Amino acid sequence: MAEFKLGRIKFVYQGAWAAATAYVVDDVISVGGRTYICVVSHTASAAFATDLNFNPTKWNVVADGAKWLGAWANNTSYNINDQVLYGGIVYQANTAHTSIATSAPVTVTGATGTAGSATITFSALPVAPFAVGSSITVAGITAGAAGYNATATVTACTTTSVSYSNGTTATYTSVGTEVSSITKICNSAVCN
Repeated sequence: MAEFKLGRIKFVYQGAWAAATAYVVDDVISVGGRTYICVVSHTASAAFATDLNFNPTKWNVVADGAKWLGAWANNTSYNINDQVLYGGIVYQANTAHTSIATSAPVTVTGATGTAGSATITFSALPVAPFAVGSSITVAGITAGAAGYNATATVTACTTTSVSYSNGTTATYTSVGTEVSSITKICNSAVCN
């Protein structure tokens, strides 16, 4: 029968990382599909990214991986390699971050509308802020008839414009200052 000397075994698996937990050197945890080993004894902060990005880092990667989280959500903490679905596209976080809140105003540069649809142009963003088929609330646009500022369904979106069904036959040419209730996934510095 083999003989083991337990004093020589160094690594202690602690499961999923948890805030406010005391970790010691050689503790092993998992976060976002990756496995890490503790290199500096410490009590975990409120966010794993804080411990990981602390100088010097408190964790080293032991095994790489990704974690599927399903549909992207506002105001959610994401770790490196977390994967989400947004607008039919799978995104993987390349920086730990918290996604934006439920509203993000944009600077409108123009607005036009015709029978049942409207298009708003805005200053360029790093990514298209709306998924086709998503619901948006348009507010703050000066218009000559009701229906321009409303909740609507996105029919097309680029990094500089959004088109949506507006449920009215009026024609608009006024320019306003912002669109509210934008659900924007991230910026290019955060996601790929």
